Amino acid sequence: MEVSLVVPVFNNRTNGEAFCRDFLNANLVNTRLTLVDNGSDETESLGHLADMAPGRIRVITLKVNEGFGGGIQAGLKLADSEWLVWLPGNMKVPPSGLRNYLDYVRSQDVGTLIKAYRSGRSFGPRAKTFLASVAQSVVSGTLLCDTGGTPTALHKDNPLLTVILNGPKDYSFESFVLFIAKLGGVKVVRLKVVYGVRLFGSSHWQSGLGSELRLITSILMKIPSWRSRYKPQESVAKN
Repeated sequence: MEVSLVVPVFNNRTNGEAFCRDFLNANLVNTRLTLVDNGSDETESLGHLADMAPGRIRVITLKVNEGFGGGIQAGLKLADSEWLVWLPGNMKVPPSGLRNYLDYVRSQDVGTLIKAYRSGRSFGPRAKTFLASVAQSVVSGTLLCDTGGTPTALHKDNPLLTVILNGPKDYSFESFVLFIAKLGGVKVVRLKVVYGVRLFGSSHWQSGLGSELRLITSILMKIPSWRSRYKPQESVAKN
């Protein structure tokens, strides 16, 4: 059963190259890589990486940055494997560390959403994730725990895919996916994934506590609109 890894990268060619090298060295069976060059500057473009393994590595080039969610959506629309798995290109979870995760994904039902629980992080990030999870769970009225935990996996025939392709294009995308899945009665399973540290570069949004608080506040403000747009009785699982 073939899997496509969808990885958006913005202005970080070094991480993109490292991701490709690790992907090829890992020799993951029946797995393809779709890199989304999410509006990178010309000097940071990723188009040349497809030449490393034609047929196994594909590069989609967006002329302008579409946001984290927008980059993932662009990759999902063009990936043609049975299972679609997405994660950031920061190398905190290298392809070589995904073998067990991908085996687990292939064992799941078509209608299942598989999300990661992040493990191996220090106290500070874990504390911020816990507080964000509590806030999102209270506002949404459902358990939204570690919404930013990736990889996230979905079968191409899961009706949820159609919904999330029209979801938010910013960093609220992962929260949206988990919220809509639970609202629509989609089976959600979690698998522990060990996180390392960013290999190269720095985050384009985690520039301090203020930026993280603004992100969480933005997500909390969006949840009511998500609920009003997607009613609980309109079960994604039954569409």
